[in-house]
Amino acid sequence: MTNDNDVLNVFLKLLTPDIERGEIRLAPEDEIVRRLAIKYPMVLGRIDWGKVPGARGLLAGKPVMPLGARLDSLRLFFDRFLSAASLAESDEVIVVGDGILDVAVHFTVRSLRAHFAELLELPQHLYIINASVDWCFNYTFEDDAFFGPAASNAKEVSTFSDTKGESS
Repeated sequence: MTNDNDVLNVFLKLLTPDIERGEIRLAPEDEIVRRLAIKYPMVLGRIDWGKVPGARGLLAGKPVMPLGARLDSLRLFFDRFLSAASLAESDEVIVVGDGILDVAVHFTVRSLRAHFAELLELPQHLYIINASVDWCFNYTFEDDAFFGPAASNAKEVSTFSDTKGESS
């Protein structure tokens, strides 16, 4: 049986080449988590997406399919997040979690794409945010995905339309 430290160490080893190239950097997570909690409504230590105007969700459904079977849909949903947040491949995003990942991982969008599947496999609630914490993508421990703007940006997505399989 592997413990959380083993899983985290394997994940961080995967990131080492990108860290050495400057595509990824690690930092304390406290300030990022604090800013996330200020900008988004929280319940039980996680974002309450039902209270985020303009939020979109991609629900796993029952029974939950394996991640590999859902990965293409999740990548497309993530691309919608990037588009809504106006993030380019060279822009920075920050990843924090509520469990196994105990640091803030700063990626370029390009480098995050290369590690997207590995990130989603970490057993925790995962948050991917832009540098200003005005947009957030969340992959839950229950395999649901959400994204949306902080309250101050909600008017920007008031006409954003749903697609099949998504909820608002």
